[in-house]
Amino acid sequence: MLIRKQNLDHPALNRMMDFIGCLHGDCSGCFLGFKNDNPYYKGEYTGDTKANPTVIRLTGEELFLNINIRHRPGATREQIEEIFHRLSKEFGFAWRIAGYQEPLYLSRDNKFFPLMNRAYEAVTGLPGSFSPAGGSSYAKALPNCVCWGPVFPGEEDSCHRENEKMSLESITRCIEIYGRFLFEACTGSRRQQL
Repeated sequence: MLIRKQNLDHPALNRMMDFIGCLHGDCSGCFLGFKNDNPYYKGEYTGDTKANPTVIRLTGEELFLNINIRHRPGATREQIEEIFHRLSKEFGFAWRIAGYQEPLYLSRDNKFFPLMNRAYEAVTGLPGSFSPAGGSSYAKALPNCVCWGPVFPGEEDSCHRENEKMSLESITRCIEIYGRFLFEACTGSRRQQL
């Protein structure tokens, strides 16, 4: 890390640079203390916790560091607080949680998943399936909501990368899949009530 090679002549700032240096190259939060020894939750693969420094700002004598943590199901806010309480003593910094949302997790038994699979299979001719994904999503801001698609087998996943894109063919397939699902979800529930 280039910045750490500088002699900052400030003990507190040097300790903070040591802390930031420990985060370098550790996207899974292992240095922070997140246990990523078992990538499964309730028998389903969820992957590792992700912890990334996103903003660093020096204003006068104050250094601000934002760390975006996307923890996997099973970890808790209390565990995050314990981790930063311990680290703040070791490295001499103050901390706070600026915002928090529970990780997104829905059981495979969700009543909408079979309808989603049917719509996918009808359009693509391929078997549908679901798998938990690491990271985060705006979907967790809504109750009973998941991210669904839209990368098809054999396609490059350019999500959140430079030149993020999708082919018009894939967009059209997604529209048809989502439309079929919404139609069946709305009309199927009415049929059950009649």
